Amino acid sequence: MTVDEARQAATKELLRVKEGRDPAAERRAERDAPTFGWLARDFLDKYAKNKRSYKEQARIVRSTLLPEWENLKAHEITSKEVRTLLNRIKAEGNAGKGAPIMANRTKALISRLYNWGIEQEHAW
Repeated sequence: MTVDEARQAATKELLRVKEGRDPAAERRAERDAPTFGWLARDFLDKYAKNKRSYKEQARIVRSTLLPEWENLKAHEITSKEVRTLLNRIKAEGNAGKGAPIMANRTKALISRLYNWGIEQEHAW
């Protein structure tokens, strides 16, 4: 980082402080934000465990969602990434035939998982 870049960064931080924001608290909140893996496991343990669809939801989470997003912060996953995953499921599916129904089930699970996280007031 050059001296000019450091000055610009310091100026930005000072402006944030003048606006009443706490840059250190914001960095701490970002660092402590839950990962998708944590959110998905919490969802399975606390919500889905007693549902009839538990086995299927757990299978989708473990085989499809965690390999893609496990270590990402839950709030970092964009709608574009969700679309990309769903399109891949639709195109590939079983034996290359495509799986539009599985893509719909995965989409519904992602939606339910995030809605549950919001209801539980998980910060992200």
